[in-house]
Amino acid sequence: MFATRTLYDTRGMVVPTETSEIQLESGVAVLPHPAKAATGGEDASFTRDGCYAVFDGVGGWASKGVDAGAFSRALAANAANALDMIRSSMPYNAESVFEDLEMSLDAGLAEIELKGSTTACMLSISPDGRVGNFLNVGDSGFHIFRPSQDGTRSMLLLAKSEIQQHEFNYPFQLSSWAANVAKRDMPSDGERYVHDLLPGDVILLSSDGVLDNLFDEQIATILDGWGGASAADIAAVIAKRARECSLGDTEVTPWTVSLAAERGTTEVETRGKVDDVTVLAVKVLARARVEGERAAEPQEQPLSADTLGWGLPTDMAGGVVPTSSFAVAPEPMIVDAVAPSPMVNPMDAKAAWLAGRRGSLRWIA
Repeated sequence: MFATRTLYDTRGMVVPTETSEIQLESGVAVLPHPAKAATGGEDASFTRDGCYAVFDGVGGWASKGVDAGAFSRALAANAANALDMIRSSMPYNAESVFEDLEMSLDAGLAEIELKGSTTACMLSISPDGRVGNFLNVGDSGFHIFRPSQDGTRSMLLLAKSEIQQHEFNYPFQLSSWAANVAKRDMPSDGERYVHDLLPGDVILLSSDGVLDNLFDEQIATILDGWGGASAADIAAVIAKRARECSLGDTEVTPWTVSLAAERGTTEVETRGKVDDVTVLAVKVLARARVEGERAAEPQEQPLSADTLGWGLPTDMAGGVVPTSSFAVAPEPMIVDAVAPSPMVNPMDAKAAWLAGRRGSLRWIA
């Protein structure tokens, strides 16, 4: 397994880019499912200079006695370290950025000896801070919000990912060689997105604990009030609101809308879906004009909790800790995991899986 390393708490972390006017600030908030708080939930996340990811461990493995959180955290750590190796061996290349992301996942999966599976949403921002490359596998996802140009404080949805699923509540997911699953999705099966970025943009990578409980308009409303806050505080407020909606019984949520559609009924329940919640926020910051576009002027202070009616949780995690970023998890599909036959050498099974993998470890001589 790739060597783990001690990682810093990057709450409010600001990373300079090759363009002196642009900086990237990131922060993450994690709220495990109340029933999984003791183990920290089933998801993980990581951040590297300009690279970010959220992993959503598939809760269905619990019925097989498997800790999906251990799997997602192992993949997060391995993929982050693989990315470090890739990026240290070759300069950024827009032509191969997705191959690099897929390769990091491929290498990370190859080194995991655990059963389990996870969704993944990854972001690689170009060194000049102006292009975001997103790779999404499953039902986690991303949003890009941008300040309106009409002088108001409103934030507009610029782009978002689409859910990848085989059927309802059965998302695409990445699994290890040890997981004998009926359908195996690969990193290269993920959807690729490329979007130009501007100063003032707010990017969110979220687990379905957020996406099942908050509509896009609700997230935009939160950003209207908290867009000038730090990335960590933005993540915390969105996570808290998602948790409130998941526990409530007075509001329609994206989960109940999709559930009604699946059932073929027009009656939509007023409740949420209790789940782990993870939000990783990235702010594109600037102090001056960039190619004629005016940078968003940060507020000295965000709107108060009294103004919004609710504020930052007092015990919210705000750091991005790749090796153990206890975060979110949903309870999507239940995988039919089968232990390898005792007649099969586990190393032969691994070798067979590796031989069929897509991608190559090109940074290794």
